[in-house]
Amino acid sequence: PKAPGAAQAAFAARLGRLLARRGALVMDRAALRGIELIDTLVLDAGALGTGRWLLRDLVPFPDSDPTELAEHAFQLFNETDLDSVHRSGHWALGPLDELDLTGRKGARERDRLSKRGAARVLGLARDRHLQAVLAVEEETAPGADTVAAAARDEGLRVLVADGRHRTRFAFADDVIEDDLVAGVRRLQADGHVVALLSGNRRALGAADLGIGTHRPGEPPPWGAHLLVGEDLDTAALTVGAVGMARRVTADGMKLAIAASGIGAVNALNVRGRGAARSLRAVNTGAALAFVDGVWRARTLGRRDPAPSGGAGQPWHLMPAETVLQRLGTDRTGLSDKEADRRLTARPGAPGQRTGFTRAFLAELANPLTPVLAGGAAVSAAVGSATDAALVTSVIGLSALIGSIQQVHTERALASLLERSAVSATVIRDGRKRTVNANELVVGDIVAVESGDVVPADCRLLEAVGLEADESSLTGESLPVAKDAAPVVAAEIADRTSMLFEGTTVAAGRAVAVVVATGEATEVGRGLAAARRAAPTTGVEARLTELTRKSLPIAVASATAVAGLGQPLHPA
Repeated sequence: PKAPGAAQAAFAARLGRLLARRGALVMDRAALRGIELIDTLVLDAGALGTGRWLLRDLVPFPDSDPTELAEHAFQLFNETDLDSVHRSGHWALGPLDELDLTGRKGARERDRLSKRGAARVLGLARDRHLQAVLAVEEETAPGADTVAAAARDEGLRVLVADGRHRTRFAFADDVIEDDLVAGVRRLQADGHVVALLSGNRRALGAADLGIGTHRPGEPPPWGAHLLVGEDLDTAALTVGAVGMARRVTADGMKLAIAASGIGAVNALNVRGRGAARSLRAVNTGAALAFVDGVWRARTLGRRDPAPSGGAGQPWHLMPAETVLQRLGTDRTGLSDKEADRRLTARPGAPGQRTGFTRAFLAELANPLTPVLAGGAAVSAAVGSATDAALVTSVIGLSALIGSIQQVHTERALASLLERSAVSATVIRDGRKRTVNANELVVGDIVAVESGDVVPADCRLLEAVGLEADESSLTGESLPVAKDAAPVVAAEIADRTSMLFEGTTVAAGRAVAVVVATGEATEVGRGLAAARRAAPTTGVEARLTELTRKSLPIAVASATAVAGLGQPLHPA
């Protein structure tokens, strides 16, 4: 059984090369060869943050203006220093115990926010009178939700190691509250194979696959099997390789069975060099498994990253100028050069279409290909080269025709979508122009008016008599009045400073800045989750079922016929 080992080695080698090209350092290549066994992913909460803090929620006291409070809070907030009191005029922001308050102390509100998962709670005071309490959380690193989404796609259980009973990460199946090393050992004792994303050297050494993270200026965790630094997208790629590694191993096992069966047929032919021909069949199966491992590892590099499912920044709560600063733009819009750069860097950007080679390989990846290829191999092994060539030609010709049709169909569909796509009025370099909605990037300034479909999730900068029909998103039957002022709102339906993709402007006009596009929008995340969870249906599912049921019978019948047809010489 050479094929499974060859497939695993080839896949691990190619995966290691792919990770190296992305800047990761593979410290132990052996860990990649057993990656298909992983069934549990543990995420260290410390590795999922950036070290900077965000104002996540604001609880105003009665008779306070939430808009004024939000403006002063973001003006005074220091994302790297939460322990000091920051002052400006009559206003002060800092820990409640350090504000020297008169009157109410905010203890009840602090307890409420802490129970809801706030890591820290600050107070905002004017002239020593408390006006609001604010929930603070560590900023989630880019790619954290992508890692969790990749684990979900591969059927892994996701745990978060957090010091709190209630973690802020909604994707966690469970929380490890005690020592991280002890938690990993406990999971392994229960029979789980554990991958760990962390910067803890001891815990990484205890895990079956340790993915080490570290920030610039910090010493790397040398106990890790793989070092990715701050690049969580590379960590997501590694987690996403688990399912592909399982398919590689399954392919190797099938090829080993087929090669052994063909070798057995050859061994029955006592008139020829049965042993040599049997060994040739086994080696051919191993070579095919090697190629399969390399090819499947190459496809990992062409995958689009899974969409982020996190809530992201609290754009609705931020003052407009703070939003523009965070997005690296201003009211005159992005330059054409910067917009093109952001569009090119975005996964799934327009123009990124399936090539002919990729379409051809996709056509070969159907349940009938292994059956036909196995039949061709058996025909060649028993000396019927013509039959083998005929079957191989049919396979190749069918895939060729299918790939040509797919490429032409995709181009025609892209042309239709381009003509029917939602258009948007965007401001770039201070000038208005009309573009397709799929050409928008985060930071673009857009103008909308009555009757327009909102092309992306946007934070309002200016609004005049604006009302939006959000029934498709929130189920509200009446238009919702919108305003550019910051708003304190936990629910999407109450975020009046935001416009969401797919909703319609019922009245008025506005200028807004794009904060999310495509699958990162509120609608896009829901649709992406539904697509990824959709079961396999249609012809492909039926073919897979028929192949699974008929293949064992076909193999047994072919082996029996081949064995009975071989003449046996008397000893």
